[in-house]
Amino acid sequence: MDFSLPDCRLFENSYINRKLVSPKAYALTKLSYDRETTQQNWRITHVERLLRSSALFRWQLRGKAADWPTAKLIDPWQGNPMRGGQLVQGGLTTLLSDEAYQDFGWLRDVRDYGGLAGMSLARDHIMKFKHRFHRWDEALYRPDRLGARLTHMFFSLRWFGESASDEFQQDCLDMLQFQAKILALDWQRIEDKEAQITALIGLYIAHVMLQQNEAELPALADVILDKILSSLNPDWGHKSRSPETHLRLLRKLIELRQAALLAPRQQTESFEGRLNDIIANMANLTKLWRHQNGEFAHFQGGGASAAPLIDDVLKKTGAKGKITTQAPHTGYLRLSAGRNCLIMDAGAPQPEADFPAASTLGIEFSVGQARFIVGVGQYSADPKLAAALSQSSAHSTLTLDGLDSSDSRASRIAQLHDIEAGPAQGGMLAVASHDGYLATHGILHHRQVYLTSDGGNLRGADRLEYTGDPGEIPDFAIIRFHLHPRVSAAMLGDARILLKIHGQKAGWIFKSSGGTPHLAPSLYLENGRRTSCQQIVLQVPASHIRSLGTIEAKWAFIKSTPA
Repeated sequence: MDFSLPDCRLFENSYINRKLVSPKAYALTKLSYDRETTQQNWRITHVERLLRSSALFRWQLRGKAADWPTAKLIDPWQGNPMRGGQLVQGGLTTLLSDEAYQDFGWLRDVRDYGGLAGMSLARDHIMKFKHRFHRWDEALYRPDRLGARLTHMFFSLRWFGESASDEFQQDCLDMLQFQAKILALDWQRIEDKEAQITALIGLYIAHVMLQQNEAELPALADVILDKILSSLNPDWGHKSRSPETHLRLLRKLIELRQAALLAPRQQTESFEGRLNDIIANMANLTKLWRHQNGEFAHFQGGGASAAPLIDDVLKKTGAKGKITTQAPHTGYLRLSAGRNCLIMDAGAPQPEADFPAASTLGIEFSVGQARFIVGVGQYSADPKLAAALSQSSAHSTLTLDGLDSSDSRASRIAQLHDIEAGPAQGGMLAVASHDGYLATHGILHHRQVYLTSDGGNLRGADRLEYTGDPGEIPDFAIIRFHLHPRVSAAMLGDARILLKIHGQKAGWIFKSSGGTPHLAPSLYLENGRRTSCQQIVLQVPASHIRSLGTIEAKWAFIKSTPA
């Protein structure tokens, strides 16, 4: 079996010029990033809490009553009518104190369920909320939650309020105006950048719809653009490296654009243009993470969003650009051939991610619409499971003596070197290296992956290089390939593995050199459900690396012709 990778001038010096692509090393504060806790830590003193609970605070925020908005704000998103029907039939009274409903995202569901009963429920709940929480509350008025609530209410305002009584309309406007004034005071008090953007978008929408403080719109737009751009890498990927965080921001920018269309033209023309450019570039990078079935690869928490949702977001962007195939700053590579696609994590985990997994140099491979080689799965609210999902062993990559490529507890974060991808003879080639095991073993990990132009031959090489630095002498390197639950695997007598994707006629053969392959159980998370599956484990002896200098294992997945 030929495991050789094609020569390509682009890569001939890839192991000589070790220019760092990723930022300087940093320490993750904890293994599982808790966004909710971070957002709740916003700066407000005990004295301010007491003041805001008083009638004096409301008196200080009084002002001219707003007029009912004449602008028609079009909601880019649909709700879930089935969930809306359940809410209408069950009522929302018991949910007034439920944080999941205090951002009013349920309005879209009830609105799209339709009917007078839904409209009556929405109005009733809004008034109950207004009277029950008329005093400032630290949790309810947290800037990001407040921004989300204003956004949701304004996008459904015409539906629930246009035909309502004058009294309801005025009460509703008083509530919106009061909350917008508080948000203007507080958005800077929350440290999380994503939460700040959510707050600022809600504030911008309120300014546009209430037609007050319009002179402040250009300055507010500049602040929002600065926050957005500071959240993105130069290649337009979110700095968290998380597909889901990236998609959330993209959805918010589409909402922001809808509001900007209603603002005075002389104040927003430049803002709209810059916003459209950001949205288009972010959309093109979003496509990099998608397999042929439309789902995100399971890197850094990706995979929670359903393919139709991603389709809808990309459609709303209006972007017509090509799929980004290499994101050097965000740290991902994509190789496509035929109907098959390979996605590679070529970056280090970031603390801003919901799920900072040590998946460096992990790969995922899909054959047509079918997932083939995968990562275990998505973010979990269970701390123990989240910790397990963050490990390198939960991804299709190499581990050394059971260690993760990055370990936040030891302030050891892998730095990436020599990341390149491009055409090669007969296909596409990607190479990358990381130094995650340099501090522990004095070893660098190099990975090359090659996909033939017909997509029927995926082969790679994992090479460990001893640098001479001090460290432990390793026993084994383990290269894992997690298989999707719809892939069956069976060992053959010559150390080959026969693979069959359910529903496809052609099978695949796994071959390797430099290590001993075997099959082991694994699991796969999808839509919050755990499913049993298999993984290929290639065990590579590494105890002689100091005398040999380098150790290499080669592997290949070859499509077999059906009989």
